[in-house]
Amino acid sequence: MKQKDVVTGVLLIGIGLIFLASNLGAMPEVNFARLWPLILVIIGAGKLIAPGDEGRWSGVTLILIAAIFLAHNYRVIRLHDSWPLFIVIAGLSVMFGARRSRRGGLSS
Repeated sequence: MKQKDVVTGVLLIGIGLIFLASNLGAMPEVNFARLWPLILVIIGAGKLIAPGDEGRWSGVTLILIAAIFLAHNYRVIRLHDSWPLFIVIAGLSVMFGARRSRRGGLSS
């Protein structure tokens, strides 16, 4: 069994249990329309814990982008004000992507 399948299975079980608890009234009402960036967090976390070094930075990037959207959804910072953070994330991605390719001997 692949580790990716185990992670996907555990995530599906967790999501199903959260919906079940919400339907049974065992947990407070959750506004899923505001929490959609958690999907990006879950995908990013999956990339971080996956074996190998290929998806590490993309996992971190997804989590950072999700954090920006969550902050907007909960009115911590408006997306209108935080758009430069996307440029910062892109720059970090380019910088660490180039560093990783040099380390692997695949310089361009």
